[in-house]
Amino acid sequence: MRYPLRDSRFRLAPRAQAVLASGASAVMFGSGLGLVFGGQDWLAGPPPVPSQSVRVAELPVEAEPIAEAPVQQSASAGRARPNRLPLLSHAVPRRLDIPAIGVHTSLMSLGLRPDGTIDVPPLGKRAPAGWYRYLASPGEPGPAVILGHVDSAREGPAVFYRLGDLKPGDRFTIRRSDGWITAFTIRKVSVYEKTSFPSDAVYGSVRRAEVRLVTCGGPFDRSTRHYRDNIVVFATLTGATRAAPS
Repeated sequence: MRYPLRDSRFRLAPRAQAVLASGASAVMFGSGLGLVFGGQDWLAGPPPVPSQSVRVAELPVEAEPIAEAPVQQSASAGRARPNRLPLLSHAVPRRLDIPAIGVHTSLMSLGLRPDGTIDVPPLGKRAPAGWYRYLASPGEPGPAVILGHVDSAREGPAVFYRLGDLKPGDRFTIRRSDGWITAFTIRKVSVYEKTSFPSDAVYGSVRRAEVRLVTCGGPFDRSTRHYRDNIVVFATLTGATRAAPS
């Protein structure tokens, strides 16, 4: 079943278009995001939302310098050079792990629907989160955007049900198809009304490697059967390691 989107069209800021994956055709979008990721009929309680203290907190995460190659041993100094993050190219993300909220999910690739709206993962308790493939991949400079449902009216909590429990300083990892495991530190957790979703802040171009995790939250409007808000987690790359050959 394809989960319906409401007010999900958005317009990329001019600088955001520069970070579209190569080969992707230019698409004009409407304004506002308002992704709909849930339908609370299962009556087990509303999903968590960040507290007011978390909403106003912002961790000043400074990404380590990016290097052209992995860190090497310095023979003259007899010790390793200071850790530096590798310069990663585009690669498909395969797995997302957020230990703080018990999320361990594969990642599917999301594109655009014929009407120009962003697609979403299937609706279901066991459905994975999805990576929007027309922006950066996790670990390369730019915003990587990962979407997930908060719940299902029939099946209850979904993959991003506890996203609102995250706070600045929490960490998560994303395993990529090229063998790199990228680590991200959460900088801030924000709640936005869907009618005023900050498309530029979420999708706009950035120089660092960053990730945005997006789901629904806030009050559930039973008249429209949608959550009124979006929860967005902003995180910055703070580590990268090569996975051992399998």
